Amino acid sequence: MVAWTKKARLLLIALGLLGLGWITWSYAHTLPRYHGVPADQFIYPLLTNRYINTVDIKNSIKPMGAPLAVAAATRVLQQEDSVWRRNYYYKWYPDAPRWMKKLLPVPQFNPQVELNALTVLQFFGPEAKESVPVLIQMLASREKEITHLPSGTNTTSSAKLRAVLRTKLPSVTWVTNPGPTPSYSFTYRIMGKGLIAEPIITTLQKIGPAAQAAIPILCQQITSADNLALRAPSLFALSDIDLTGAQSLPALVLSLKSDDYQVRLAAAHAFVKVSLVSPSLVTNLYPALQDEEGFIRQLAAKTLLRMAAESTAPAPLRVNAVRQVINHGDEQMIFEALAILPQIQPHQPDSVHLLIAGLHHESEPIRKISAAGLIQYGPSAQAAIPDLRAATKDQWGEVREQAEKALKVMGQNVK
Repeated sequence: MVAWTKKARLLLIALGLLGLGWITWSYAHTLPRYHGVPADQFIYPLLTNRYINTVDIKNSIKPMGAPLAVAAATRVLQQEDSVWRRNYYYKWYPDAPRWMKKLLPVPQFNPQVELNALTVLQFFGPEAKESVPVLIQMLASREKEITHLPSGTNTTSSAKLRAVLRTKLPSVTWVTNPGPTPSYSFTYRIMGKGLIAEPIITTLQKIGPAAQAAIPILCQQITSADNLALRAPSLFALSDIDLTGAQSLPALVLSLKSDDYQVRLAAAHAFVKVSLVSPSLVTNLYPALQDEEGFIRQLAAKTLLRMAAESTAPAPLRVNAVRQVINHGDEQMIFEALAILPQIQPHQPDSVHLLIAGLHHESEPIRKISAAGLIQYGPSAQAAIPDLRAATKDQWGEVREQAEKALKVMGQNVK
């Protein structure tokens, strides 16, 4: 009896310590109250069963203030995207004994809550930077969910299909043949990695440079063979997060060689926005300059022209960027490139040769801009004298006028 009393006391003490620990943990992890309830509980009803929009956020959530609203939305995401809840409880519950199911809550998973919480974070943009670690964790967990529905699911009755969806959906990435029912096939896909992961990536993009910690996993999305649908969104996100392009350059270069037009286009857009200036960047843009799609070629040329106009870049690098545009660009690109050449200081001998070649171009505006550019080189462009004399006989009057001016600047007589 005495031994049992001691055991009972020890058990009561243990239970008391556990209860005290649970109370302490709950208090430490409870968000500040808003309108009398914890902030995450306040916004949760706003995130269920409908698409939240900017007006809703401005009217109901923005008054909370960015720090509290971001913390609340992040907490909701953590609760909805709990690894234990999704990977263990959901999978264990269907096989649990009946008596235990009566005591435990039925698993409920509402993807709209996650999507709406992400919309809230997107609304606050850079102010949502505190959510970045959670977003990275969510994206990483989606990466591991490569399970599929059981074979034959698409041929079962609607009732059985709904039962399978309820138990299997949280861990489903995609299903090969969703069957003839469009509503259920959409349910498969909206819970799949692509359409849940993409809003996460968009949220990181809205946060911008404050989401630098997400660069490695975004690069992983681009280089992974399993995430074809996420490559273009990841590239667009990187262009707003890694503003220098220093960390994402290998992924951007790889994407320029993709067979997917959307991926190449997103990579070309990213190159335009990054501020990186390097010889390797000029070399790596060659494939884009020769792309079969004209818009991608234009974006690549725009990137090189930006580098050429960058006054802090080495002059030889700037001239090389212009050369690539001249060799591979269209008429408008070449015109813009030749207009930049005289601005590159100190003047480079290669610049003179590029302008001389421009004097023989089939386009009159390009011949004119080439002759006008040589005016700024003056006597240092003596090698251009024979070609300038030929240009004084050009069929286009403006070309002749600029060629004559260039010769006069060089101390040459013009007949």
